[in-house]
Amino acid sequence: MNNSSIAAELQQLQQYETYEAIVRKLGVSATTLYIWDFVLTFHYEVAILWGTKWTTSRILFFINRYFALGVIIISTWFNTDTDPSLSLCTSLCQNTCSPT
Repeated sequence: MNNSSIAAELQQLQQYETYEAIVRKLGVSATTLYIWDFVLTFHYEVAILWGTKWTTSRILFFINRYFALGVIIISTWFNTDTDPSLSLCTSLCQNTCSPT
């Protein structure tokens, strides 16, 4: 490797560090908008869908709405919490690794 390729790689690394924070903030913003839309339309969902007969389209609607909500929240949490503390890791490991 020559010095110019190393300099180019360092520049790319610096750009990545800059853009990573921006991408995380955009992800949190998108999640916030999704949750806000969920809250705003929840009363329509209750009025229109709750209490009706279960059909394939109703099942698909609920899977799409609630599964997507859970995945988006979990994904955002993992994407923003990339450097957990040692105590958090230790407590999670003790809760999942220890026999009950």
